[in-house]
Amino acid sequence: MEQDAELMRGVIARHPNVRYVLCGHMHTLQRETQFFDDNGDGTPERSVQAIMADYQGFDHGGEGYIVLLTFDPEQREIRVTSYSPVHDDYNFYGDASQETYTLPLDVVGN
Repeated sequence: MEQDAELMRGVIARHPNVRYVLCGHMHTLQRETQFFDDNGDGTPERSVQAIMADYQGFDHGGEGYIVLLTFDPEQREIRVTSYSPVHDDYNFYGDASQETYTLPLDVVGN
């Protein structure tokens, strides 16, 4: 997600309430975690989860695949998966770990 460096420096790094970034329009599927030292003490206090998902560049316009986010405040997690209503199928790729995973639900103030 190198193209997003300006967004990372200009917005995300400067605002400690940002915890998640959802991106699209780049024909790829990626995720990464960035760490930020908001108080300058040399130790990161905050992680930001970045998810990039755009299936439309694949065959047949991505075959209807979308990313689904399920927020579970009791378990303090976000479950991520992809789904195609065209095929009634989960996970575009054969390796489900690229598209089905769990992120921590980090709510500002908690």
